[in-house]
Amino acid sequence: MLSRSKVLKFKAMVRAIPQYKRDCIKVQLELNQVPKDIAVASKVGTRTVQHYKKNLSVYGTLHPPKLVHQGRSSVITPEMEDVWFQSTFSTDQKFIIYNIRHVNPTTSDFTA
Repeated sequence: MLSRSKVLKFKAMVRAIPQYKRDCIKVQLELNQVPKDIAVASKVGTRTVQHYKKNLSVYGTLHPPKLVHQGRSSVITPEMEDVWFQSTFSTDQKFIIYNIRHVNPTTSDFTA
């Protein structure tokens, strides 16, 4: 059971600004409108519009790119894959796998 204080905290959480509203803000910023006027018209905080303006000038987008690659890096190198591939499959199997990987599916000679 949630306590009353936790329920109040959930109500205080703000929602993300919808994409259509961010697009409108971006267009207005590109038209060099005043951030305060944009905030009033879009019903968002002035500071949010100022952040968007700074990000547009620095990164070219409303949100800065991620700085750190997320996820675990692969331990298997391409050379290791080639050795495994060469030792695992026969010549006929290698030919079939190579053709499946390298034939363009948009051309008429693709058979799958």
